[in-house]
Amino acid sequence: MRFERRSEYAAAMFALGLWGGLQAELRAAEATHAKVSPVVIAVRYLDFRDPKTGKAISDAESVNTMVNEVSEVWAQCQVGFRLEAYDAIDPRQYGTGFSPVSFAELDHLREATENKRYLTMIGTGAWNRSGNLGHSGSNCYSSFPRDAADGIVCEAKVAKNPILHAHEAGHWLNLKHTNDPASDGVADTTAQNSEHDLMNHFVAPGNRLLTPGQCQRAREAITEWRQNTSIR
Repeated sequence: MRFERRSEYAAAMFALGLWGGLQAELRAAEATHAKVSPVVIAVRYLDFRDPKTGKAISDAESVNTMVNEVSEVWAQCQVGFRLEAYDAIDPRQYGTGFSPVSFAELDHLREATENKRYLTMIGTGAWNRSGNLGHSGSNCYSSFPRDAADGIVCEAKVAKNPILHAHEAGHWLNLKHTNDPASDGVADTTAQNSEHDLMNHFVAPGNRLLTPGQCQRAREAITEWRQNTSIR
């Protein structure tokens, strides 16, 4: 390559320098987000049926759409979720009411429905806030690994909310809130990225970020505690 002017040569060298820098950044990004084999978690959804009307909170098609959206959020970690079982149930068969009134009732429900082959998600009626659930603004709860009551339970108004279920799946995979006073134990979650992080305490539609450290922690949880739920 022959340059007629010194300025042309300088411009070309500058462009090559930029390209070299970009290549270095790409290599660093690839190393940070190292390729790992995808894993898929089997989901079972239990849908409360109102004993008075016989009508379920949701339906299999809507739940399947929601689970697919949860999977899209978690794809950045090479983790997927697939609806493998759906059942509309009478909550009385598990010793609970259509509208749970206490944390103890939620725990009993999850213990009674636990199946180690699945991540069990449960959609209930609107929570009765006259009990100790009334002291909480939350409408969805999840277990952490090794909790006695396993699974995710959400009340009707968020029973098909994909971002909230993706957030609760994070807890199920051993991720803590990024903006609680106590540390979440992940080095690369910061005040700067917490605003967009999926594990921000206050879940909003734009909270979809999962850092490489969070992905690693979640995948370690699958290996250590959730291996039976993996279907790939």
